[in-house]
Amino acid sequence: MAAPWFDEPNAFGAWSGALLGVLGTDTGPVPVRPDEIRVRFNNWDRVRAERLPLLTINAALLGMGIVLLGIGTRRALAPA
Repeated sequence: MAAPWFDEPNAFGAWSGALLGVLGTDTGPVPVRPDEIRVRFNNWDRVRAERLPLLTINAALLGMGIVLLGIGTRRALAPA
């Protein structure tokens, strides 16, 4: 389900305090002040940390593949 504030035509007017619907209460939407909005653009350290397990698995699979290729090549080229 999409967030309700994406349907608002003034969704990018947060800096003027025009963004509504983000903080909903029982009585209705509440305006959001600019100091309540947090955006992190520099999250490269987190992205790198998330990639590490996949990189480790890929490196291990590549290493095993190279070893098996070497074993197969050695057997194929060995004199009979």
